[in-house]
Amino acid sequence: ASGVLEAHLAPPNIDSSIAAVSAHIESADAPITVLSGAPGEHLESHWGSAHQKPQLLASNETLADVKRFVAPFVLSLRVNGPTLPHGVWQIMSTKAYLALSVDWLVLVSAGALLPRVFSAEVHVLGVGLGAKPAQVFSLLEQELQDVVAEFPVAWVPTSRDEPVLIYEKSGKHFHERHVKAADVAEFCLSLALNVAGAVAIAIYMGYFMVRVLKPYILSRQSEAILQESASHRLCFMPSTPGWQLRATQVEFNRVAGVSQPGVLLRWKRRSNFDSFKRYKVYCYSTEDHGHKFAIHVPKQDVQASKANQTQLDYFIPLEEKKSGSRDALRVGQSYKFQVARVGAGGHEVDKSFWSAAVHVDPPASFTDLPFLVTK
Repeated sequence: ASGVLEAHLAPPNIDSSIAAVSAHIESADAPITVLSGAPGEHLESHWGSAHQKPQLLASNETLADVKRFVAPFVLSLRVNGPTLPHGVWQIMSTKAYLALSVDWLVLVSAGALLPRVFSAEVHVLGVGLGAKPAQVFSLLEQELQDVVAEFPVAWVPTSRDEPVLIYEKSGKHFHERHVKAADVAEFCLSLALNVAGAVAIAIYMGYFMVRVLKPYILSRQSEAILQESASHRLCFMPSTPGWQLRATQVEFNRVAGVSQPGVLLRWKRRSNFDSFKRYKVYCYSTEDHGHKFAIHVPKQDVQASKANQTQLDYFIPLEEKKSGSRDALRVGQSYKFQVARVGAGGHEVDKSFWSAAVHVDPPASFTDLPFLVTK
């Protein structure tokens, strides 16, 4: 036979009555290897002319999928051979899998670092007896040049007393070094900084959503609702004197410029502005007639609309005032409103018509924002 042949012998398992064991394997070219020794002793290796090309046996089929892996992944490769050190070779998309267990990394990263795990076994030929991890790594480098050059490679021995070795490329060559506690501490520090950065970004995005994006969306929505309600026309005109009053439920307090659910009252500015001292707003429920109240409003609390200075706005929040001067508007009921101008003696100078009934809906929740954006 022309080629590489190899004999695996286990002298410790042979009967002690045998004084020595020897094997002489020949090929058509030259003797390949002679293994000799007594039971319980280490075998001696004598190299032949054709046994100088170490290789992984049938590795092309086994490792073909590794070159197509997409991060994150962990390749656990067990290399079998005579008297090779016991352990596993790990090719990882990140060295984080050496610092912490996979379960902890998956938990901390919320599943982002859940790796695709690939396990394989290959046999090595031609490295001789008592080969070191560096000799096996040279075979992996030849077989998986692209993968080894891009991703970390580590030798994880079975024995806890032996150090974990990591192979890193420096220039054109690879160098091995021990994984130390400093490497774990460095990764933990990096992980802590990443987690702190993610938390800071999440807090900022939450602040941005609540203080900037949500008010902007609700203000645009309120503007659209007011424009729509302004286009409505009353079907009848009361015979009593007064002026038009429009009431609209909105999610944004245009007067204060904050996100706050309530009802916005809007009417046209009346003449004789100095003839009264304050306003009085009447509210009553069309469904529960026993629920009615009045709000005394100072003149300066009623402001002109930003879009039209001839229009006056007054905002009534849904919740009751902390002072207890008025009740809260009840969700699910419909209310009508009326505004009266009160003079110095407490008598009403004039008053508006009753507004159309406004049905009070529950305030928009935070989860409603995506639907508001699409409107």
